[in-house]
Amino acid sequence: MFNKILLFVFCSFIFSEKIIFQIKNTNIYDYDFYETVPYSEWVVLDTSKQRLSKNSFLEKELVFFESLEKKINLHGEIYTKLNQRESQLLINFAYENFVAYPLIKESDLVDAKQHIKDRRFVYHLLLGYDGCSMPGVFPKNKEAVLKDISVLQKKISDSLSLAKTKDKASVFQDFVLLESEDPSASQNKGALGWISWGRTVSSFQKTVFDLPDGALSEPVLTDFGYHLVFVEKTEPSDFSYYNPLMLENITKKTCLQTLDFEKLRSSAIEFDSTLVSSDKLKINKPVLKKIFKTIEEKTKDKKLRGNKNSYINWIEEKSFSDVLFVYNQKAYGVGWFVYYLNKMPATRVPSIKTEGDLLSLLKSFILQKAVLLKAEKEALYSLYSYQKEFLKHKKNILQKEYSSFLLNSIEKPDSLEVSNLYNKGVYKGDYIKPKSVVYSEIKTSSEDKINKAYNHFLSEKNFDKTLKLFDGTIKSPVSEGSGGPLSLTAFGMKVGEVSSPIENRNKTFSLIRVEKFIEPEPFSLAKVYNQIERKIIKEKQDSIKFNLLKNLKNKYNIKGFDL
Repeated sequence: MFNKILLFVFCSFIFSEKIIFQIKNTNIYDYDFYETVPYSEWVVLDTSKQRLSKNSFLEKELVFFESLEKKINLHGEIYTKLNQRESQLLINFAYENFVAYPLIKESDLVDAKQHIKDRRFVYHLLLGYDGCSMPGVFPKNKEAVLKDISVLQKKISDSLSLAKTKDKASVFQDFVLLESEDPSASQNKGALGWISWGRTVSSFQKTVFDLPDGALSEPVLTDFGYHLVFVEKTEPSDFSYYNPLMLENITKKTCLQTLDFEKLRSSAIEFDSTLVSSDKLKINKPVLKKIFKTIEEKTKDKKLRGNKNSYINWIEEKSFSDVLFVYNQKAYGVGWFVYYLNKMPATRVPSIKTEGDLLSLLKSFILQKAVLLKAEKEALYSLYSYQKEFLKHKKNILQKEYSSFLLNSIEKPDSLEVSNLYNKGVYKGDYIKPKSVVYSEIKTSSEDKINKAYNHFLSEKNFDKTLKLFDGTIKSPVSEGSGGPLSLTAFGMKVGEVSSPIENRNKTFSLIRVEKFIEPEPFSLAKVYNQIERKIIKEKQDSIKFNLLKNLKNKYNIKGFDL
């Protein structure tokens, strides 16, 4: 239960100067690999999974260089994707660097730098108080619980002082099983597992990282209750393997959870207000009103709620050429608004019911632009952490697009290739119509009626007469293995034989006579041409995917890599 206070985990890099392979003149280091697979996860993988992880990483790196060589990233749609991702990432970095990071206390940053390279294996014992967030009923107030846990702390501390180092964790676990009110204590004996800096609430975190191995804490208060914390052992965290250039930004990120939410919110509002203050931004209200009137009239005329595409179409139909707003003495037209609206995911476009809704949407676009301009002015794109983060997304996008590029570049097979595969398939028994049966059927909705039909046949000895009397018909051929109980019965009969009543799956009833069997025969080439064509393309696509890594390794002379 207490694991709920663990807040977030970061992927890790390992820092070293070890080059694991080169692509042309670019070095790929082991910390590049551990950005994808955190070191603590890597070391517990078995050999086969480690091989898969290495191959996946190697393929992504090689595909990235190959796609750059083929200039796939310059294609319109992909360029748009990368551009949008770059803008969003810059906006995120801007708010971190201009709003959040300045609020971090120097003491918190010092603590983070001191402890970020360690992780601790932690146990805890928890007692709840009245009103705490832990599930359950706890009648005692905080003061009473503090007294109880202080007594318990002394008792555990005395026991630990008598225990050997290797036995201390076991001693603490025994107390957890006896005394802890954490609902999960009976299963995990108080183990919270490995905790890295930045993963838990401040008060608990400081206690954890101030304790030496084998030591017991004083009582610690959180929303869940009062804790006693025991640190069993310490080892290097995933953060200790980061490239130092990345570590500075990550260290700041781990301090964000210490910030007061209201202060952060106020700082963000002040930042936004400063960027789009009235002396910097002038909106042409008459033009805004024209745009809204257009949307309002079209919505009423069409009798439907507008959406992203309809808004764009309605605005473009009017061919507005006016200046919509001026920001920092630069004029922007209605086309600029349409451009930003077009970039916005359709699911996030709000309904525009009032002029105020339209104004809010416009201001949100202007604010995005203003933040980007400030980020560019302050050269946030030159930050190593930004470049690394953007490159990660770029590689992910290009790997996907490159695979699509290869698969879609396969040409349709010519008719001779299709014909040859058809002939081979027929020879092997593919593309063959299965054996089928033609039968006459009398079908009724009740068992009583089908029994009457059957008795009539037995009496008259003439199925054709019975068939006519009970509105029976000759059915289209039914393939072997289909048709349910009726088909199963038919394939067990002889030509001319009449069945006894059959109950179908849908609770109807049938009486049949087998008219003839049609032996298996090949489908015509025309009938299966498209199927064979798709099969050939699929096989070529599978071959490309299977051999992609092998071919790229050969091209770039990469043998593999060791860690």
